[in-house]
Amino acid sequence: MKTFLLICLLPLPLLADAPKKPLPSRYTSLHTSSPFTTPAPIIQTTAPVVNPLEDWVLGGVTKFPDGYFVILMNKKKPEEKTIIQPGMHSEFEVLEVEDGGMDYTATTVKLRYGSSQGTVSFDKKMLTVKTPDQGQSQENRQPGQPPGVGGNPGGPNGPQPRLRTIAPPTGGQPQFPSRR
Repeated sequence: MKTFLLICLLPLPLLADAPKKPLPSRYTSLHTSSPFTTPAPIIQTTAPVVNPLEDWVLGGVTKFPDGYFVILMNKKKPEEKTIIQPGMHSEFEVLEVEDGGMDYTATTVKLRYGSSQGTVSFDKKMLTVKTPDQGQSQENRQPGQPPGVGGNPGGPNGPQPRLRTIAPPTGGQPQFPSRR
């Protein structure tokens, strides 16, 4: 019986047709609706959004019971400063303060200016104290003065420094207590 089944099943593959190549239109829907082959939609932007807080750096932050006292300095004009006080009207509004812990330069303040929001932080370049030019102090130095000491503190028309003098003792010889 096994041989009979074997003889009956052997001619079946010989009667099958050769495989045919599928038409390309069969896979068109897969190609067009695939997220990997679909081009990204083009988003048109009118103009880049300018953050008005890019020109400002943090000068100082202090926490008060009713809010934060914040000092902002302008990067382009260092002499221009803005102070935000709690309870006072200002063009800037403090939204959030992230404390930097022991490193105060890591502190950031999230602000609102009109309808835009931004974050300002400390800039180490703006926090350094500017020293006078070394060449200028050499020019103002008077002869006989050690380096690093400036010239006339009052200038040519200003007050002159006071000279220290010690008054000589009055009378003849100094008197010492006698030992007896």
